[in-house]
Amino acid sequence: MYLDGMGRTTNGSDLGQYANTTHVNAQWIREASGGFERFKNRGTGLYIDGMGRTVNGENCGQYANTTHVNAQWSLESSGDGYYRLKNRGTGLYMDGYGRTSNGSAVSLYANTTHVNAQWRFVPVQ
Repeated sequence: MYLDGMGRTTNGSDLGQYANTTHVNAQWIREASGGFERFKNRGTGLYIDGMGRTVNGENCGQYANTTHVNAQWSLESSGDGYYRLKNRGTGLYMDGYGRTSNGSAVSLYANTTHVNAQWRFVPVQ
């Protein structure tokens, strides 16, 4: 599954997942932010945001241009080209939560090495 903005343009809307797609809603621009990364959706312009949520299983959101710590992520290598994405503000990790349906939400989860919380960057051709 790919991280997908789902065409949502409202602050606080859920970040989604979608199967193999080349749509701009599944394309992200990485921006450096004081030793962390921000991810801006190419289609909507919103940034992936932890929304200050601190409970396992809560959904990851999206928010307009912000430099807040909730929109900053650190990348931790899991090996073999995969990374865990840890939110600076909450300390939780982006987690696909085992969901496989198009449009399903991306959740946040405490320190985990499970494959559901491992992501790979695929360059856009």
